[in-house]
Amino acid sequence: MRLQNLVFTIAFLFLFFSSNAQRISIGGKLAFNNTAVYNKNIFDQVDYVKSHANSFGAQINLMFTNKWGITTDIILANQNQKYTLINDTNTFNGESKFTYLDIPFLLKRKNKIGLHFEVGPMISRLLSAKETVLNSNGSFNYTDKDFKNDFNNFGLSAVGGFGWDIKLSKTLMINIEGRLGYMFTDLTTDYSNLSKEELLIKFLKEEISLNTYSSNINENGAVSYAKSTRIFNGVNVGLHWVIVPMNIIK
Repeated sequence: MRLQNLVFTIAFLFLFFSSNAQRISIGGKLAFNNTAVYNKNIFDQVDYVKSHANSFGAQINLMFTNKWGITTDIILANQNQKYTLINDTNTFNGESKFTYLDIPFLLKRKNKIGLHFEVGPMISRLLSAKETVLNSNGSFNYTDKDFKNDFNNFGLSAVGGFGWDIKLSKTLMINIEGRLGYMFTDLTTDYSNLSKEELLIKFLKEEISLNTYSSNINENGAVSYAKSTRIFNGVNVGLHWVIVPMNIIK
């Protein structure tokens, strides 16, 4: 219900603001991001590998003046994190793959030539969470196993970016921007109320993911939970159609 209430609130605010907008544009967008799911416990135990993911969706821009406006997106966003561990007898590779429905609500400041800055909150709904674990000795392997119930469904982030709206015609423009996002809410589940043995049994039975298991075990092998943080940055490209201003329709 918390996510639904936020979505309804944002929808209401957007309808309210649109009645005063001087220009509205709508379009589709693609994004290519560097992604990370950072957890101190995991980071201390394995090597993080640079990870990438693509996202796509729709975007609406409401400009109230030549300088100030609001942007919102509806994005199907992928978030990946790879990691590896090499010891004397085994090479271990893992990858967590998440898909979110992201809805940012950003305040936009633009200059005369279309260069702009945006900042604001983003709400997220977890749609899927899968994990792949591969060991060179074949002792414990699985691919794209579903662990959605192992992670938190709701996320709240801060998002900022710089970009350029390039005018192609009176009704068409291209938007290019770089964005950075940081999720404040935790991704994983806290199982620190369990013993180390109970956590290991859950993991070996594939009841919890390796990501979550490692988030609850520190580098000394003791049960000690650490928060997981979603981070992303990358390039967004959109094609927009400028709609007839609302005040003219009225």
